[in-house]
Amino acid sequence: MDMKKIYTYIRLRFSELKHRIFYPKRYDKMIIAIKKYKNCPASMKKNKYQIKREIKLLKDYWGCYPLHYYRYELYKKEKELSDEELLDYIPEFFFYRLFLPKFEDKRYKFLIEEKNITDTYFRGLGIKTANTLAKVIKGSLYNSAMENEKPENFITEIKKKGIQKVFFKPVDGQGGYGIDIFSLIEDEYLTKEGIKLTEEYISNLKNDYIIQEKLEQSEKLNKIYPNSINTLRIATENINGNIRILCATLRIGRDGKEVDNSAQGGIVLGLDVNTGESKKNAITELCEKYYSHPNTNFQFGEFKIENWSETMEIIKKLARKIPYFRYLGWDIVLSSKEEIIAIETNLSFGIDHYQIPLGGLRKVFKIENPKEWWE
Repeated sequence: MDMKKIYTYIRLRFSELKHRIFYPKRYDKMIIAIKKYKNCPASMKKNKYQIKREIKLLKDYWGCYPLHYYRYELYKKEKELSDEELLDYIPEFFFYRLFLPKFEDKRYKFLIEEKNITDTYFRGLGIKTANTLAKVIKGSLYNSAMENEKPENFITEIKKKGIQKVFFKPVDGQGGYGIDIFSLIEDEYLTKEGIKLTEEYISNLKNDYIIQEKLEQSEKLNKIYPNSINTLRIATENINGNIRILCATLRIGRDGKEVDNSAQGGIVLGLDVNTGESKKNAITELCEKYYSHPNTNFQFGEFKIENWSETMEIIKKLARKIPYFRYLGWDIVLSSKEEIIAIETNLSFGIDHYQIPLGGLRKVFKIENPKEWWE
């Protein structure tokens, strides 16, 4: 082993140690998961010897401490899995620090890590995306043609067009955080919190933003939950133009929220990647199960995405247009006009978002020997 490999191995080991120590203390979902494990009644847990054996099994196989054992509640009796089934769950550290980085091309990451750039990039590729009304860049407002726009003129113009709902999204935002959603009420744009869309609001924005009109989703998705756009999250693999759909879920909002992000309390419905048929239940990031939607009572058991094969073929075409990255996580809207709209695509898409509703994905990602990845 040469010095470069030795240095890389030591750096990874140090990084894994930091992850093991600090992730359970700083990441809110992990903090809750550990607390739930400690408070879980003994009658619902596997016995302590089995838990200890399974943790060791996972640690020895993956080469890192299996914090996902707690995140996915694999310690519960109801998760009575074989060793092979347990090993199928990919640890987050392994996925984000060893697996995905092997396929990244850092030269092109900026194309999909900044929403304003991604919007321009998608339009150049002919990828249908949300209607962009304006952009805030370095404190200045630009219209859709990238011409300077006065905030007061922008507000007047969108009122004239009768645009009912406007999303202000930070360009580097994740998990639905930092988004302001303005609804046209009488003659003013207001958020649910009472923030008014004014020249002063736009002028005081500290970050860069993309400003988009709300999309209209298909009636079938509207019936599940109408307050948010409920998006498909599709993971794709691109090897020299050969596209494989890896896994699929439907993200659904709840409790009056206008975003569907699981980090914002949304629920996730696992989908069969071959048929578009749903699992019997949806689930949250905290492993709370729902057999029907908590607000609309929509029953998940027999739900299926229509025209699934055609939709997947369109998504394959989208992935083929972005050859710089092997793995992408797409946020897709099935619109009321029966169009496939790509909201964005992500490099470091949430592996937990997929594994909690779908189960372990080791075989899906064709990871055969984790030890090779450490080398």
